[in-house]
Amino acid sequence: MVNQTTVLAVTDDVVLPVSSVLTVMKVVGKEGVERCDPMIITQASTISQVPLDSSSVDSVLAISTTSEFPTDIIYAEFSRILRPGGSVFVCTSSNGETVELQQTLERRVTLAGFMEPQSLDLKSIKLPNFSLSIGIKAKKPSWKIGSSFALKKPAKTLLKVNLDDDLDLIDEDSLLTEEDLKKPQLPAVSGCETTKKACKNCVCGRAEIEEKAVKLGLTEDQIKNPQSSCGSNPPLTMASKPAAESVQCFGRKKTAVAVTHCKRGCGQIKLNGCPIELFNPEILRFKIFEPVLLLGKHRFAGVDMRIRVNGGGNTSQVYAIRQSIAKALVAFYQKYVDEQSKKEVKDILIRYDRTLLVADPRRCEPKKFGGRGARSRFQKSYR
Repeated sequence: MVNQTTVLAVTDDVVLPVSSVLTVMKVVGKEGVERCDPMIITQASTISQVPLDSSSVDSVLAISTTSEFPTDIIYAEFSRILRPGGSVFVCTSSNGETVELQQTLERRVTLAGFMEPQSLDLKSIKLPNFSLSIGIKAKKPSWKIGSSFALKKPAKTLLKVNLDDDLDLIDEDSLLTEEDLKKPQLPAVSGCETTKKACKNCVCGRAEIEEKAVKLGLTEDQIKNPQSSCGSNPPLTMASKPAAESVQCFGRKKTAVAVTHCKRGCGQIKLNGCPIELFNPEILRFKIFEPVLLLGKHRFAGVDMRIRVNGGGNTSQVYAIRQSIAKALVAFYQKYVDEQSKKEVKDILIRYDRTLLVADPRRCEPKKFGGRGARSRFQKSYR
């Protein structure tokens, strides 16, 4: 018996025919559409909970007439009812701002916890009341909430030098002949060739050459008005160079400290010398990408960021990294772009999470001298 695919269709419109749902699912490339009987919920913008069990649906199709639907609450319900590895499709109509709406959908789907967002070419699917032109496909992670795994540290290996005793070693002395070992004999010199000046009875012509030589010396004018060979021009080392447009900001969380050096570039972000896209585990990588997802990749396209982090644990380092990235971009926009763009970036970050720009000073109280902990002290009574 072939397992039937479970599909849930959600829309904020009043009516959504089954034929329209099957047509959209075929266009987006969902397999097994012919064998499914989709469940449809209309006017979903007025509900706060989907009446289905957790991990009971294979695919979710959201068809919206406006960009405000689905809301964050509906996205959370999608994540609850989808099985691990299930797919979610979000389709809507555009009013001309196709690229900006596409980026907004990708950012909202990623922040909802879904992976691998991809754009879909719907080719203007016509529905009874409106037409669809923009679509996003994403996947729910295969792991469940609360799952954990051990991080394996790479084993340190020493450099191994393989010595092969079978190699034929060549005697270096055999490469030289007896003639090469003989010291060269200099020709015998005579006359005034070895002296500083020509001798009295010079016959080699050196005395005549020394008489014709012009004696070099400073004139009285050169002594009173000294001047360098290059005149009044400044030396090349003093030439003005354009200052590099760069800023440096810190991020802190508990005992973890991250330093971000931001300068003009082509959008590269490296963490401890490696691209930030290779950071593991994947769950914590989404937390680091929050400033990029909130502000959009176009704001990071003109800068390069080099991040160094040390101290603390994995989670503390992640919070320190995201804070240093956000603070570095705000500082760069304030110094080298304009005040209006800096205020816009800062407002977006503050609205989402204040700790992206303001460090949290809270941490465990350290142990004090003279006691076993932060507060306890040794008690001594004289009786």
